[in-house]
Amino acid sequence: MNYPGYDNYNVHLTIFPLFHIGAIMNIYISLCSANKVVILEKFDPKKILETIEKEKVTTMGNPPTVYKMILRVPGIEKYDLSSVIGLGSGSERMPDETSKQLQKVFPNAQIAESYGLTESCGFLCTRIGEYMNTKLGSVGKTTPFIRIRIIDKDGNDVGPNEPGEIIAKGPNIMKEYYKNPEKTAEALRDGWLYTDDIGRFDEDGFLYIKERKHHMIISGGENIYPKEVEAVLYQHPKILEAAVFGLPDETYGEMVAADVVLKPGEQLTYEEVAEFCKEHIASLKKPKVVHFVDALPKNPIGKILRSELKKKYTT
Repeated sequence: MNYPGYDNYNVHLTIFPLFHIGAIMNIYISLCSANKVVILEKFDPKKILETIEKEKVTTMGNPPTVYKMILRVPGIEKYDLSSVIGLGSGSERMPDETSKQLQKVFPNAQIAESYGLTESCGFLCTRIGEYMNTKLGSVGKTTPFIRIRIIDKDGNDVGPNEPGEIIAKGPNIMKEYYKNPEKTAEALRDGWLYTDDIGRFDEDGFLYIKERKHHMIISGGENIYPKEVEAVLYQHPKILEAAVFGLPDETYGEMVAADVVLKPGEQLTYEEVAEFCKEHIASLKKPKVVHFVDALPKNPIGKILRSELKKKYTT
């Protein structure tokens, strides 16, 4: 099943900065297929809804965080969003709960989740159609002309459901980092792009992203993936946003910490969060520290800046 939007006349909305691969790819494809592109100067969730209604937007692509903020706009049900037939998501994995909410608010839209990097000029994998409901947590299957391997620390391929580093090869892979031969040599080896992402394939060839290598928490010798813990936190009915990261610990090396944004008017204690997590994941993975904050730091496209969180509590 193909993602709608480029085979017929459509209106694509983008909020990505124009230097971002998301903007470059969507604008280029839209122009080549004679589709209209609407570009917003800055991110404003209410403005996005107003623009969809006014311009009869049919497709748009955003990071999951942007979709979460759109879903929080008061009175969202009053906007006419029936023109939207395609919603793309990238930059980081979309929580399944966010996808379910989008399907309710945009009833005519087909949702597609993709995985890729600037270094790969966009998509490496895409999940779409019936797989949005059956392959929960996956970013889909490898796109045509792309090869993806999951390797261990020695460069050997691992089996299904075994985690390892994701490496990719294809005609869309970058040539080099501009005037940075050292970084190029580190990322490109024997024609393969080393993504620095940890993932796994299931038996059907669907890719699951575990974590960025430098985000992984090692506590007492155990590898803990922040996204796994975040997926549990997002299931809590009082939690709006969550970011999990590692902090130094004298005994275990690192401990699991979380910054949590609550839904308006809600209250929650650390003990309640810890108990909820223990019901869904191993006790060693639950946050040892929870900070209740008003907002999470994000970059211009809405991606949570984990490095800023870690820096805030260690400097």
